[in-house]
Amino acid sequence: MCCTREPERNYLEAAIRTVIQIHMCEEIAGNVKMLETGQEEMEVACKRIKREIGNVGPEGGEIKGIGLYSSLPANIQQRKFEDPPPNKANGAIGRKVVVSANIAETSLTM
Repeated sequence: MCCTREPERNYLEAAIRTVIQIHMCEEIAGNVKMLETGQEEMEVACKRIKREIGNVGPEGGEIKGIGLYSSLPANIQQRKFEDPPPNKANGAIGRKVVVSANIAETSLTM
């Protein structure tokens, strides 16, 4: 994980924590992009982020995790263009998290 003062032992866990922190603390609407190295990590990250936000309770905004890798069918890859979940009545922001591989960096537009 970049931009940490100390090395991270488990970069996947650190990245998931960072996404959750951004989602819960950032008061400005917007989506998040998370880069991982492989399909399995992307799928794990999407599931974990959704589960962790679900554990927060009603004060947390909804989050939609979208894994994006080259072996996905084109119609599934198009999910990256879907709108994020709506904001809640309590003001909690809905966000979309696109988890992609470095190779997708050049072709991904959110």
